[in-house]
Formats: sequence, structure tokens, C-alpha cells
Amino acid sequence: MKTPTLIALIQLCAMLSLTAGVTASSKDEPVSFVDDVLPILGKAGCNSSGCHSKPAGQNGFKLSVFAYDPEADYHEIVSDGRGRRLSPSSPETSLILQKATQAVPHEGGKRFDRESESFHTITRWIENGMPYEVDGDAVLDHLVITPKDFQSKPGHQELLLVTAHYANGRQRNVTALASFETNKESLVDVTPSGVISVSHDRTGEAVISAQFMGEVATTRVTIPSSAEIATERYAQLPNRGFIDTLSYQRMQALGLFPSPTCTDGEFLRRVSLDLIGRLPSASEARAFLDRRDPNKRSQLIDALLEHPGYADHWAVKWADLFRPNPDRAGVKSVYVLDQWLRDAFRQNMPLDVFARKILTAQGSTHRHGPAVIYRDRRTPEDRTTLFSQVFLGVRLECARCHHHPNEKWSQEDFYQMAAFFGSLKHKGDGVSPPISGGWEMIYHRPGGKVTHPVSQAVMPPKPPDGPLATLENEEDPRRWFADWLVKPNNPFFAKAMVNRIWAELMGRGIVHPVDDFRVTNPATNPALLDALAEDFISHEYDLKHLLGAIANSALYQQSSLANASNGEDTENFARSY
Repeated sequence: MKTPTLIALIQLCAMLSLTAGVTASSKDEPVSFVDDVLPILGKAGCNSSGCHSKPAGQNGFKLSVFAYDPEADYHEIVSDGRGRRLSPSSPETSLILQKATQAVPHEGGKRFDRESESFHTITRWIENGMPYEVDGDAVLDHLVITPKDFQSKPGHQELLLVTAHYANGRQRNVTALASFETNKESLVDVTPSGVISVSHDRTGEAVISAQFMGEVATTRVTIPSSAEIATERYAQLPNRGFIDTLSYQRMQALGLFPSPTCTDGEFLRRVSLDLIGRLPSASEARAFLDRRDPNKRSQLIDALLEHPGYADHWAVKWADLFRPNPDRAGVKSVYVLDQWLRDAFRQNMPLDVFARKILTAQGSTHRHGPAVIYRDRRTPEDRTTLFSQVFLGVRLECARCHHHPNEKWSQEDFYQMAAFFGSLKHKGDGVSPPISGGWEMIYHRPGGKVTHPVSQAVMPPKPPDGPLATLENEEDPRRWFADWLVKPNNPFFAKAMVNRIWAELMGRGIVHPVDDFRVTNPATNPALLDALAEDFISHEYDLKHLLGAIANSALYQQSSLANASNGEDTENFARSY
């Protein structure tokens, strides 16, 4: 165990080494608003939603959230209020510095000291004429955090290093300017200077994220249990395929041991609720429990997947994601959508076909079920929010008004995806709460545009992390998007689908919540998620195959009773949740 004095020494050494690097570069390189001042304001929390980035600003001073509009921020600081925030003739007395050091009253408190590097950097920027950009400024490409994905021990401390890599090849130590977060404060704490402290009495895994100017990097800290579990015990576990193999490997790395297999009665109740949404009848239960066939569990799974209740049960789950309020879209329209969903699951429609039919839907809302979704989600922005969560597993909604606070997604990413839905039109009775009894025709008409809310630039259709859409003639851009989405090498769709289904059967997702894939919320078992997605693709997006693979695994059939090693496990599936 390291003492508080030693922790302070680690932080001091880190600060001195970082300051030395920054000071050396500041003597040789000019200071710019974008490259140097904005990161300081971000680190100080000035552009957080609780400070000067409130919708109305704070005391007449307003900044964009997380610096998503740097030009507006520059104008606010340099020109707004007749330039009263800066004093070129006496930089150190500038109001922005006086407030931040609390030399004059500041509701936000002291953000840094006069002796800090932040103070000297802003002072030099003012002395140099307050340039917005300077020669040599380059676009930030990505961050690297070290050490990367490492094992630690209870009570251990570690200093993280964050390096910014720019498009022109430049590298810069930005540890002092990065913002750090941990997804498990009770397991691993992190200081503002990047020193992590591991809990003394807990084991598991935590993810530490570092953010700098819209880019994010993460490192995984694994603290395995000190309890020794013999390797032979894992080799003796029931294993029915890759799901069990990859899960056991993960548990072994963390010092977890799975609970035993559940009873036949527990299994019957669980799998019936999961696959058809109802309990077995008394006669069904007796018949199953009395059978002595060693394959009766897999046979029951097959029978339930062909049960009449299967399609209705899973249609209801997807209707929870898509179904509009009948008081808004009309009872008949909602009924048409519900019936389409039920028919899709009766046919065991592959989920890639299912997604394509929804994404490219057209027609009357009294005849074509998927068109009803567009009756309710009437704007490109609303459709982007829905489809990014359901089919990509990504909450792009957070980038609608500003840069995503925990991810790389920008407003540009959000509105470029929205551009796929900008050419959809409505013809008919519209919606008029409290109930819309009429119909609408949903159709594509070329020429619709989506603009960026800040720059007003017309956004070209482009999926997140994908290429610009290459459209021919007056093609409906949604068709291009659907083609991109269901390609086997798509980085989102298959993983989002298997993760959502996994959560329905296992109690939580491998990525949880299921619609929040991001670098700062990684999968608890990436290898398992990848393998499930690959198996799903190789079986042509067959939902019944996926459900059968999960339900037949020994992992799914575990007891919910904890043992000495897994009582605190809530995410690695060492017992049934």
C-alpha cells in the first residue's frame, strides 16, 4: 500500500515532467486559441453544462458545450462585451484570468493559480495578439493513453500518460490538459492529473477514459482475485461451444468461478419466459420433469422456437422500440405495424432483411407497417435518434446539440446521418393528437436537405465511421444506408443485434446499456461479443439460431445461486442474473 505522501510525490513528479515539456514547447512555438487556450478552458470546466455552457450562459458569458463551436467561443472571449474580458496592454490583469484565479469574485471558484502553466499560457496568448490559429496548428487525429489495458493489484497506484497525435505527425503530451473518468469509482479512482488508485479490497475490471478536445482514449485496468482456483476445475465445467469457452476464459482471468447448472424446473420456467413470454402449464411442466432424455433441454428449446407464442412475444419486444402512441399516430396505423411485426417473426425474417424493410419503408400507413414508424418519427433528426440506437447501438442523440460528452461523435456525424432521411415526404391527413384516424403516404422525393445547425452547411449523407454515400441519379439515400448497414464487415449492426438479444436472455448486455456502444463503455467480454456477431452473420442473421445458441449454452443454464467467488459479479455472467 502506498501512503498519501507517496501518492502526492507521484503527482508532483508527473506535474514537473509535464510542465517541463509544455514550457519547453511554449518558448519555441506560438500559442493559439484553438490549440492551447480551449483545452485549458475545457480542463478547468468553463465550458461544461454546469458553468458557462448553460443555455443562457453564466452572468453574461456563454461558451459552447465542450467547445463544439470554437469560433463562437473565440468571439465571446475576444470581442463580446467590448473586449472587456481581455487586456492586451496588461495581459495578467485580464478579467478572464482574474476570475479564474479568483483575484476578483467568481461564482465558479478558483480554476487555476497564478503560478500555473494554464495562467502563463493564456497570458502569452494575449501578449501575442490573441490569434485564433497559428501556422503549424494541425487537426487532432487521435489520443493514446499508456499504459494500455494492464493488470494491477489491490492498493496499487499508476500514473497514466496521454499523448495527442495530430494529422501532421506532431505528438504532444496532454496529460495535464486531459479530463479523466472511471466507470467504477469504487474499484479504481483517478485524479485530475491522471494518477489511478486501485481499491484495497475489491477485484474486477474498470475502464479509465481520457478526453481531450473531442477525442477519447481508454485503458482497461484488471484486478484479478488473489484466490487461487485450479485450472483443472475450469476444464471440468460443462462446455457446449464457443459461448462457454470464451466466458470461462474471461472468468478465469478475473478469478471467478461459475455457479452450477440450474435444476430442470428452473430451466423450464426461465426458457419458457424468455422464448415465448409465458410460464409452462402444469401438464407441460410435469411432462418435462418426468422425461429422462439427456437431450430434453435442447429439444425443449427447439419446440419453443416453433411455438405459436414465439412470434407474438418477440414482436412485442420490437414493438416496444418502434411502436408510436396510438393517440398520436392512430389506432389503425399502429395495428398495421403490430401485425407486420408479428408476421415478420412468424416467418423468421432474417434481421438484416427486417432492418432493410424498416429503413427503406414507403407507402400508406394503413397498408404498410414499417411506414407507420415514419408517421411518428417525422423529422430526420428523430429518425437518426431512433435508428442509431436500435440498429447501430449508438446514442447519437447526444451529438444533436453539441459534441458527444463521452465519445468522438460530433454534430457533423449526427447531421450527416440525418441527411439519409432528409428527402422523405408525407402526404395525407398528418397527425393531430389526441388521435389521428386518417392515413398518410410516406414517399421519397429527391431534393430534401439537412443543414448543420451552427454552420448552416448542407450535410452530405454519411454514416458514423463510414464513407460518404455515393448516390446515383435520384436514388433514395436510405437504400445506400441500408446496404452499408447490413454488410458483413459493418462495425455496428451485427454486434448491436446480438448484444440486444443477449441482454433479453441473460439479464444485461455484454455492452450495457444495449444501445450505448462507445469507447468509454466497452464490452465486458469483447472476444465473446465478436464471436457471437461472426456466428450470427455466418448464419445469415437468423434470430432463431442466435436464440438457440445462447439458450443451449451452459452459461445460460447456470443457477442464480452465488458461490464464494461470484457473489459480487454483476457483469461477467458467472451466475444467472
